[in-house]
Amino acid sequence: MGSLFNQKFVRTSFSALRHWVQNHRCPVIGASPDGMSEFHQFNYPNSTLLFLGEERQGLTPEQRDLCQHLVRIPMVGAVNSLNLAVAGSLLMYEVYRSRT
Repeated sequence: MGSLFNQKFVRTSFSALRHWVQNHRCPVIGASPDGMSEFHQFNYPNSTLLFLGEERQGLTPEQRDLCQHLVRIPMVGAVNSLNLAVAGSLLMYEVYRSRT
């Protein structure tokens, strides 16, 4: 909960986000079960925007098109997905871990 007081959050539309990404040339890394790389083996660029889709549907085709790469979180057994907050936490920690 403490990160809420230390992070900047931005609420925006998808079209405004797409415009911002195009202007700032920030790499967008999406999370998807069919990603080509496992999240812990991917080499995250210095400025990375992580993009996670809606919990049940995942990223829409339009959102996937915005991503330069898709990474996946490997699952074991019959489980095929994680809660969005858990998936986001794993990805954010991996970006942090890969830089330390």
